[in-house]
Amino acid sequence: MASRESFMSTIFFFLLLFSLGCKCIASELHLHATQTAVLKVDASPQLARQIPDTLFGIFFEEINHAGAGGIWAELVSNRGFEAGGPHTPSNIDPWSIIGDDSSIFVATDRTSCFSRNTVALRMEVLCDNCPAGGVGIYNPGFWGMNIEDGKIYNLVMYVKSPETVELTVSLTSSDGSQNLASTTIPLVPFLSILGQENKDVCPFPLVLKGLYCCRVSGASNWTKLEQKLVAQGTNRTSRLQITTNKKGVVWFDQVSLMPADTYKGHGFRTELISMMLDLKPRFLRFPGGCFVEGEWLRNAFRWRESIGPWEERPGHFGDVWHYWTDDGLGYYEFLQLTSLIATKLFYISGISHNDEVDTAAIAPFVKDVLDSLEFARGSADSTWGSVRAAMGHPEPFPVKYVAIGNEDCGKKFYRGNYLKFYNAIREAYPDIQMISNCDASSRPLDHPADLYDFHVNYSSSGVLLCSTSHSVTNVKVYTDSKTLFSMKSAFDRSSRNGPKAFVSEYAVWRSDAGRGSLLASLAEAAFLTGLEKNSDVVQMASYAPLFVNNNDQTWNPDAIVFNSWQQYGTPSYWMQTLFGESSGAMFHPVTITSSYSGSLAASAITWQDSENSFLRVKIINFGSDPVSLTISATGLQARVNALGSTATVLTSSNVMDENSFSNPNKQSRCKSRLLLTLSPHSILRLPSPNSWQRCEAATQGILTSHLHCGKLSREQVQLVVDKIMMGEKIGEGNFVSFALMRTVSVTPDKEINHAGSGGLWAELVSNRGFEAGANTSNIDPWSIIGDESSVHVTTDRSSCFSQNPVAVRIEVVCDDCPAGGVGIYNPGFWGMFKVYGAATEGGCFVEGNWLKNAFRWKETIGPWEERPGHYGDVWHYWTDDGLGYYDFLQDAIDSLEFARGSKESTWGSVRAAMGHPEPFPLKCVALGNEDCEIFKPTYQENYPKFYNAIREAYPDIQIISNCDGPSRPLDHPADLYDFHTVKITIDYAIVSLQVFVSEYAVNNDKGGDAGNGSLLASLAEAAFLTGLEKNSWNPDAIVFNSWQQYGTPSYWMQTYFRESSGSVIHPVTISSSYFDLLAASAITWQDNDDIFLRVKIVNFGPSAVNLTISSSGLQAGVNVAKSTVTVLTSSNLLDENSFSEPNKVVPVTRELPNAAQEMQFLLLPFSLTSFDLAMF
Repeated sequence: MASRESFMSTIFFFLLLFSLGCKCIASELHLHATQTAVLKVDASPQLARQIPDTLFGIFFEEINHAGAGGIWAELVSNRGFEAGGPHTPSNIDPWSIIGDDSSIFVATDRTSCFSRNTVALRMEVLCDNCPAGGVGIYNPGFWGMNIEDGKIYNLVMYVKSPETVELTVSLTSSDGSQNLASTTIPLVPFLSILGQENKDVCPFPLVLKGLYCCRVSGASNWTKLEQKLVAQGTNRTSRLQITTNKKGVVWFDQVSLMPADTYKGHGFRTELISMMLDLKPRFLRFPGGCFVEGEWLRNAFRWRESIGPWEERPGHFGDVWHYWTDDGLGYYEFLQLTSLIATKLFYISGISHNDEVDTAAIAPFVKDVLDSLEFARGSADSTWGSVRAAMGHPEPFPVKYVAIGNEDCGKKFYRGNYLKFYNAIREAYPDIQMISNCDASSRPLDHPADLYDFHVNYSSSGVLLCSTSHSVTNVKVYTDSKTLFSMKSAFDRSSRNGPKAFVSEYAVWRSDAGRGSLLASLAEAAFLTGLEKNSDVVQMASYAPLFVNNNDQTWNPDAIVFNSWQQYGTPSYWMQTLFGESSGAMFHPVTITSSYSGSLAASAITWQDSENSFLRVKIINFGSDPVSLTISATGLQARVNALGSTATVLTSSNVMDENSFSNPNKQSRCKSRLLLTLSPHSILRLPSPNSWQRCEAATQGILTSHLHCGKLSREQVQLVVDKIMMGEKIGEGNFVSFALMRTVSVTPDKEINHAGSGGLWAELVSNRGFEAGANTSNIDPWSIIGDESSVHVTTDRSSCFSQNPVAVRIEVVCDDCPAGGVGIYNPGFWGMFKVYGAATEGGCFVEGNWLKNAFRWKETIGPWEERPGHYGDVWHYWTDDGLGYYDFLQDAIDSLEFARGSKESTWGSVRAAMGHPEPFPLKCVALGNEDCEIFKPTYQENYPKFYNAIREAYPDIQIISNCDGPSRPLDHPADLYDFHTVKITIDYAIVSLQVFVSEYAVNNDKGGDAGNGSLLASLAEAAFLTGLEKNSWNPDAIVFNSWQQYGTPSYWMQTYFRESSGSVIHPVTISSSYFDLLAASAITWQDNDDIFLRVKIVNFGPSAVNLTISSSGLQAGVNVAKSTVTVLTSSNLLDENSFSEPNKVVPVTRELPNAAQEMQFLLLPFSLTSFDLAMF
């Protein structure tokens, strides 16, 4: 213990951003002088201070449709028809009718079976001979329902009808054309079935064909129907529709559709709750700020009306944020949410903005709050606790905090009312911490409080301003980035006596926040380091708002953006994840020495999980210059494990960069090893784990001294790899054939550019069998952990596999090995993560430059451990042939029996033994690759031998010659010829022979203009493809690394042509003096429901073109509503996509309101434009 106490470790980090290979770090350093700074951390116990375990939490408010249409998974909007108000007839928006006023009439009335929400919908079917598909009503949900194939959706609705009627309930696309799920419900009056007038039959429900029917107790002919709908397709903007073909009257009420797979079955959207959990919140503040009070008292949140059966909740209109909520997400659900995410509860009690209640009349409101606390915390035998218990939660909920009011300090009756609430709550629940709305950061409060709310949003006149329509002049925590950055020292001079601060809402707002910019997150991070530093007087803090539905952006920015099926975190969200471990951690003082210190902010904490201790240093560079940073840490109570230390960086080349649905991770955390430069405008977090002891404990007893070949499971091999990569001490032993796999399911790719190995084939270990070095002891990319005095590694031929006999031999020679052990590690293919790829085997790869390095199908089948692998000498890298012949059959030129033979044949039986007894449908064989007489004069001698043998054995197989046939007839038989030359241009004249264009692309062979995949290249390729329709290596279409991928413009160009196969081609003519720079084609194609005329035109020139399109001979009219135009272009014709900007050049589709047989359109310079005219 004495030696540990006297030990002092100094850690130096020289930070160079260029060394990070992560997309979230700017690829270029700004052209500014590099500043220098020294950051000193004193981690000694004497100066350490524990941060409150409640410091960082979350604030949920029903704003931006965060709850209704957000985390609450109910898909039906206005499910009880109450949104239009209690007076009938009323607006039923967003419900709408299917049919017209001659066939259907709908209106609201007050005949519901529920006393608290009396409005129901009456639907009268007027038609005797209704249209096919029937008439009825539909609900689009909250900007479309996300219906996913195979998922179950629970339908509940209340109906009544005086006569028998059949209802069809369906999930369809937004226009009703695609049916995703459907069921027919026979609605029969219960009295006629059961013969039980004036009796409640609901302990004895009726079940017909999976439909649950139950007579509603005490109601006249109302029936509760429950049905599970299983989706048979996916549509992100679906609707629920209810139709019938029978004339008559049907009433509907409380129509609910919930996904079956909500978070732990409690009704919450799993993916949104998961993002919330990733913030590691220590408290939940609810149910809102302004939402809880309302502009007017009649529209305030009322907890009593939001509990009990969901069908009986009346809902209410939130007049601050201007939308209806049915309160399915009510007081009870908020309490449940807190227990699900294991945080403390923070309840806000308020009155309203405009209806002030005199202190003399406040008693009923005080009683209401006490009742709400009894509901949450009372015993199961108490009045309101028993209601909670009856709802399924007999245990009390841990409500620990109550805020009395929301932004109410300046109001006339606030202080008098506050004391009434305070005294009553303190008497009943002395442990509850109460929070005043009045700011005590600069002067003492004149009333008792446990905490005060450091959240002020007033105008200069002292009037509360919650609405975004007002002008705010004195905002402390909603402010611009520079102001908030400077507020990192806001609490430095606050009194250390009296109530603690609760920073209830903070965010950079307005001009430099955008919809969530990097700049905003940096200022917020600096502010939070100040809260950590002053956590002796700041007890709690939460960002606001937390959620925004992309369709209702009332308040910007927000932490999490979502729609019905997608979500992403803004930079402010990712910033908060860097503070997830601060609550309850030990704070350590830091000092920054630099002439640039005014642009820097930092903090340091030590924290621990269940097994390990960490030192975390966070630093924000708010300036425009990079900083060479030295970090010195003293007083550490344990050694630092450098190998386990990481850096997490949040930065970008543009401080106003935002995330989006198309690029959700443009701004997110990027973790790497240390040795970085502090980039301009960045947050850096440095955790240093002391974790090697954990590694030994985690795998103790798993690793033996050697592997018993033939008896080691895949799981055991993976454990061994994990063990060795952790760098633990191991004994002497031999190892062979390591595998560390992630599962993907994709089509194989051509083996070039590491498209297979390290690409679509998900094996993470490179050179897994140690065969890449052939007869040498080169085990690259494997490397050793330790040095030659502690470990000796070599290869020998002692493997148990006959086809790949090489194994690696590890001899540990140290008696007293270094902490953490010695061993070997494998970095995979430039780092390990899962990857994806697409489409067929290889050309040059299959032959090799030399026969000894050709692809050999027989050596690529069978157990993966026994495949010897081979060196691809054309593209210069080793492949272990885990992605073998069995895995990419489309272009196979040998072993047709293996592919197509019966399972009783010699090679067909091998295929069957590998798990595929059915033959593969191999239909085409290319004889050679680029092998015609230009390259190999002997090709024409060998070709007939292959051709005749294959034709005799498999007469249905189409055989492809390598020789080009458009300019002269072939002198040998072939079904197709390969139009594939190494250097292809776009002006070939295609003749009427059948052609296989096996490879095409603009490339850089002569200093060309393809770049790494430019817009210009894609336009030339598109023009070429229009020629192919008419006559029915770099760049690449898809670029990836170990964990990312994007499509080049050439990839996106190809998406324009995906419907061409099997379509009908139509002749086109272009009349223009600009003709030489235009290319066009026209096809008709159809999907499941509609027929389209698609006209594609390439403008390969620098000028815009006023285009008139005239279509003759159409067999139907043009449906404007479904017609679209899609454009691929950019302001710079050499623009490319990249990992940092994967969607810089992508097609943009929009509606085409002027769609017609003859129409005008402006073609942009250097563009590919596709018109899809839908036909009636």
